Amino acid sequence: MPTTYEQVRESITTNIVATIATSIKNKYAPFARDVKAGEFQRAYNPSNGNSWEGLNSLMFDIKKAEKNYPSNEWVTIKDAAYLGAPTAEIDMLKSSWQDKAVKVQYIAKKEVVNVYKTDKDGKPLPLLDENGKPRMGKDGNPLYQFEMTPQLDAQGNPVIDHKTNKPYMKIKTELRDLPQPVLKTDIVYNIAEFPSVAQALEKVKEARAELEAGKNINTAEIKNFNKFKPLNKSTEYKHILSNSKDYQADCKKVVLQDIKAQLNPVTAEQLTHYFNAQNFNRDYNVPKGFNEQQKQDIQRILDNQNSKEQDSKKQEVQKEQPKQEKQTQAKAPATKKAKVQGKGR
Repeated sequence: MPTTYEQVRESITTNIVATIATSIKNKYAPFARDVKAGEFQRAYNPSNGNSWEGLNSLMFDIKKAEKNYPSNEWVTIKDAAYLGAPTAEIDMLKSSWQDKAVKVQYIAKKEVVNVYKTDKDGKPLPLLDENGKPRMGKDGNPLYQFEMTPQLDAQGNPVIDHKTNKPYMKIKTELRDLPQPVLKTDIVYNIAEFPSVAQALEKVKEARAELEAGKNINTAEIKNFNKFKPLNKSTEYKHILSNSKDYQADCKKVVLQDIKAQLNPVTAEQLTHYFNAQNFNRDYNVPKGFNEQQKQDIQRILDNQNSKEQDSKKQEVQKEQPKQEKQTQAKAPATKKAKVQGKGR
């Protein structure tokens, strides 16, 4: 039976509520302490400069507090490789990733696609081999030429290759609407899990600070300087606490409003103040301390989560049992036949 959109949303809310409850119980909830306006660090991706908002942002704040990470920069493994993470660091993380990962769920309404070169009729131009014949991909389908565009630095200027005195080029991309919204999940890690990338980013930050102070810096000598992007303030959207009533049903983000009913009222109030403090760049003062009822609600949430996980494991075992029985039955006749043949020799 296929999973419905609402079932996926319910799964997301359950995981978020359990993460919040665990952070409170283990005393590293970021919204359980006062924070000065200037101390907030917005979770963002240094490979593109984009920040996260709402409950996804909260999940990063919680993981940062849990692991005591020094900064709030987060990347996927693909992003880390792009920023220069060596294979050894990536492989080490892959061997013990579970407790370090943050799952980011979001609704994709558009997708990034590569732009093909086209002829005067708008048809894509085939990619030709050295003999002038169309090249074919591994799947047997023809390959096409891509539009190329200059790579830009953080200020929007072309990045020049000093050997050729021409700009570095990359494949041009564009955003296109998807036929219908799709729920997607990214597995993201703090940049501290990739030490070489974290060190490179610190050098880039130091260089940017010197440039802002008016010093002359040869950024070409700084590894991957133009790949690291600062937090893009123009896309640092405010946290959405509730969806409007006329919002498209199958595009709704999971927001604070969606999980309030599963939270203790004190926790819900704390999170509302926490998000608004970030939205309006003001100090966050914990509105109320944890009370006994809140502690009981936290334990109830965690008990329910554990019960669901155990039920899920039981269902998986029950699904596997019929398969194992069939495999055993299939092997039995062959074994018996082998014994009979052995007697006749």
